[in-house]
Amino acid sequence: MVADKESKEAALAAKNRVLPAKEAALFKTLLQQYELKQYKKGIKAADQILKKAPNHGETLALKALILHSSLPHNHPTASSQPKGEEVDHLIAAALRKDPYTHITHHVNSIIARAKKDYVTAGRSLTRAREIDPDNIPLIRDAISLHTQLGQHEESLRVRHQFFTMRPNLRSNWISLAVGHELCGNDEEALDVYLGLEDSTKDEGLSPIEKTQLSWHIIKLMIKLGKLKEAHERLGDDISARIVPDSGETVEIQGNTPSLSILDEYQLTCDLSSIAELLQKMGQAEEAEVAYRRLIEGNPDKIGNYKAMLKARGLDLVVLRELPRAAAPKRLALDVAQGDEFKQRVQAYLQAGLEKGIPSLFVDLKGLYKDQTKLAVVEGILEDLKQKLEAESISAPNAEPISPPTMLLWLYYYLALHLAHPAHPTPDYSRSLKLLGKALEHTPTLPEIHMAKAMVLKRAGDPDGAARSMEQARLLDGQDRFLNGKAGKYWLRAGEVEKASTVFGLFTKKDASSPGQDLTDMQCTWFLQEEGDAALRAGNLPLAVKRYERIISIFKDEDDDQYDFHTYALRKMNLNAYSNMVEFGKQLRHHPRYLQAATQAADIYLRIYDNPDLREVKLSPEEAAERKKAAKKAQKANSKAKKAASTPSENKEESTLPDADPEGKEHLKEVDALAAIARLLQPLFGTAYDEILLWLTAFELALRQDHLLQAVRALNKSSKLEPKNPRVHNQAVRLSLKVASLPAETAHLSLVKSSLKNLIPEDVDLLRINGDFIQKNGSSASHLFYGALTLRDILLSRSDNKALSDTDKQQVEEAFMQVLNTEVNPDIKTYQETLSQLISTLQSSQETITKFRETVLRRLPLALGFSAPEDKQNRKADWAAEDAKENEVTVVNGTS
Repeated sequence: MVADKESKEAALAAKNRVLPAKEAALFKTLLQQYELKQYKKGIKAADQILKKAPNHGETLALKALILHSSLPHNHPTASSQPKGEEVDHLIAAALRKDPYTHITHHVNSIIARAKKDYVTAGRSLTRAREIDPDNIPLIRDAISLHTQLGQHEESLRVRHQFFTMRPNLRSNWISLAVGHELCGNDEEALDVYLGLEDSTKDEGLSPIEKTQLSWHIIKLMIKLGKLKEAHERLGDDISARIVPDSGETVEIQGNTPSLSILDEYQLTCDLSSIAELLQKMGQAEEAEVAYRRLIEGNPDKIGNYKAMLKARGLDLVVLRELPRAAAPKRLALDVAQGDEFKQRVQAYLQAGLEKGIPSLFVDLKGLYKDQTKLAVVEGILEDLKQKLEAESISAPNAEPISPPTMLLWLYYYLALHLAHPAHPTPDYSRSLKLLGKALEHTPTLPEIHMAKAMVLKRAGDPDGAARSMEQARLLDGQDRFLNGKAGKYWLRAGEVEKASTVFGLFTKKDASSPGQDLTDMQCTWFLQEEGDAALRAGNLPLAVKRYERIISIFKDEDDDQYDFHTYALRKMNLNAYSNMVEFGKQLRHHPRYLQAATQAADIYLRIYDNPDLREVKLSPEEAAERKKAAKKAQKANSKAKKAASTPSENKEESTLPDADPEGKEHLKEVDALAAIARLLQPLFGTAYDEILLWLTAFELALRQDHLLQAVRALNKSSKLEPKNPRVHNQAVRLSLKVASLPAETAHLSLVKSSLKNLIPEDVDLLRINGDFIQKNGSSASHLFYGALTLRDILLSRSDNKALSDTDKQQVEEAFMQVLNTEVNPDIKTYQETLSQLISTLQSSQETITKFRETVLRRLPLALGFSAPEDKQNRKADWAAEDAKENEVTVVNGTS
């Protein structure tokens, strides 16, 4: 019955596909008008055909395509929005009227691809190729689309089909070879490249294209371990002058037999590849010659030194041969040890402080991974401080032995050194005292105020840090970097309006807001900071909105690669294309993407667990402010639509304002678990060894009741970081979940056996958690997650899924253990603990006040833990001070 119905529908569609002679000629004209981009004429022609044949699916599809092509896709406008809806209606009608022609499916694929809906585009293109498998445009689109989606095996199959159809096309050879490379078939790829080279030896390739192909073949040989063949090939190509004598040249003059082929030639080839090849072949001396030429061309590129040192077995003698280059001196500090390190770092510090290099600390802080080197640096700084201070006191009127600013920059460096997170015992108070001395010396140096802001931030005083950074900004109002830093610190202090004002000094004046302009410019650090500020303020919709915008920026970068799949190969840019493919593989491994994805996932988990969080509860004042902002946005939307409907010459139509600027509608409607799966899916291919991925994947699997996936994520996390406290918390929660399931649950025995490695089966969970807390009694983060785990265990044993007063007090006491004197202070853990006491446990004001006061006793500078009224009083005092200073400034200016 179904087959009969389909055959009848196919016959009817075929009948409707046949047009009268006049309309058939008009349809051919319609195709030409689309190719010539004569969209108005094309729409008119399509309407004429549809007037006679309203069921002609191919015409409906082409009208949709022409209308779609005439729309501004980068910035939807008021007039394009209804036309976009018409396009969707037309293509749906075309597929409904005639689903048996490749044209309707191909057009649907093109439109879906323009909308970045590659899954729908791929499905439609597959259907179109089933109908017409030998259609060349379909084959070309299929190759690009499968490559973009990472479906390299399918892409290779299509490339091979195209190659057998048109073996005389050079582009098909390259396409097939690249397809093999993408699938990891490097041997087959090399054979195809060599075949292409043989077939175009006499003609067909320009000199530049020959160079590109030759170098790609050599690199592929190196990758396959065919070092001898690559070396011989390199010599033959240089002898044949396939590498042209133009562009940036490097002269290689070697005396060894292995390098004689390179003598007296000017090379534009990838010299680093030559050096790498020689090194892999065990010809260290010849490799050193090549690396030396690279260093002579750029003596400050550290990578060349590292490679040469590796070839020489980390011999530091060579670093003395370039006394004026900074890179070898810095590189020596990474590999030197003991007395040699002390001697070298002392000279490096002395020179940097004498010159007054502000970035000296940033340059050297990488050494602090080694605590021994950190201690050596600190000892040198303290000795130098005593010496310089003694000089300034003993002979105040005499000519100084050291530059007068050296002590200033020493205070600056030592203050940052003492406040660095890698320091075993950070001393924020002393850092601030040193910076105070530096300000007494030069109060107008922005770097000192910036350092003070950084120290206050690490000490737990975001308000004071923001004020210091603002003082640095005011010293140089034209500095965009200082402006961005000040805005960032205001966001971290929760002063969103002040941050917006500061950002507005350097953003477009005609933008709807500074934040919108920074969003349009894809400023990811701003989006991250504003999202974090919204999260701290409890504004989950806006936080998700900002994190999702970061995700979309990375998706845009991925989408931008689509056209390059054909362009790069057409231009024979094989090496550039290889680099782009590698970049695409690692794109979502970027820390910014990982952070945004996991933070957005955490919010989705919260709204899944507590649907009441989907809507922000506002005070009457906040509600009035939000209502005012909504009216303003609605007014702007109406104004934009009105402007779009008014004809005007030489005027670009304005972009529609965001219909959901605060993300409230999105958070109300979103499927939380599906959103998390969407965020994590790309990370499994690029960030496989990131523990944040697996910790979040566990939370998703646990809520989906996918126990095997939860065990897999937990095992992966425990292998990556066995001592991570979240792993303990998740293991206990999975054990609680397993214990609550009926015996007939699928895979239950397998899950239990896997869980035994982390949680013993016959031991009480409270005892396991108690042992965990006792074992990690000096770590604030472990104590925090121990308290969380205690809460989870007690909740699981409660009949009404709520803590009794006794259990609540027990959990509060567990949280308070993070403040024990033997526990290393941790500002971030203290903030998380305070949030748990206020929001989750809803502890008494007495308990919260006790926690705040205890933190301030342990960390007197951590004024971020002050009571809200104390913070307001402090800000009022600052405002009074600023007003007084402004008054003095005005009076002095008037006088």
